[in-house]
Amino acid sequence: SMIELFLQRHALAAASLVPAVLERLGPVDEARTVLLNAELTASTRHGSFAQMAEVGFADPGARSGYVRQRFANRSRQLGSVIFSDPAVVALLRSCRAKLRVASFGGGPGESAMALVLCREVLGIQEVRLEVTLLDLEVGWHDCAGHVANGLRCAGLLNSADEVSFAQVDVTRKLEDPVNQAAAPASQWDLMIFSYVLVENMAALRGGGYALLRNLFQGLRPGACC
Repeated sequence: SMIELFLQRHALAAASLVPAVLERLGPVDEARTVLLNAELTASTRHGSFAQMAEVGFADPGARSGYVRQRFANRSRQLGSVIFSDPAVVALLRSCRAKLRVASFGGGPGESAMALVLCREVLGIQEVRLEVTLLDLEVGWHDCAGHVANGLRCAGLLNSADEVSFAQVDVTRKLEDPVNQAAAPASQWDLMIFSYVLVENMAALRGGGYALLRNLFQGLRPGACC
């Protein structure tokens, strides 16, 4: 099946990519990584990660630890979800020129890895990928660049492909200046939301899910989320 083929390719790619990215990041801070993991787990209950985290993703050593522990799993899960959704598979297969993707809360860049492997499995290498990694923590910028470079060196990113990083805040409206990279919603073919919605559910609920409402109202026909 496509999922099985994806998982096989992913295992090989992750085995080389993740160590290469970690070599370029700062050293892992084991203690801070443990604290970050605890904060992330707690946020699934209270939904206020950005407000309550003391370590958070602003800590370089904790970010490195997060990449080591979770990057491969997150990209593997995303690829499996894509191939489990007929609508998304149909969208990918229908692309003739390029696919524009917004990955909310995708700071580390795992969605870029998942998408290039999905493209390979589907045999649509002629489709140009434009993946924008949108995250509140600007510290992920360097990691995203290292991931893109690693994918390019592995021959998984084509010369025309683009992986970029921009800051967004999912708890604010789309028209807020911090979210200018995500607007307009009509530019996206595919939107990906990682754990960021669960981790910040309290603020999202308090704001009436403004960003989600704005995005869904503006999506072009045929786009997927």
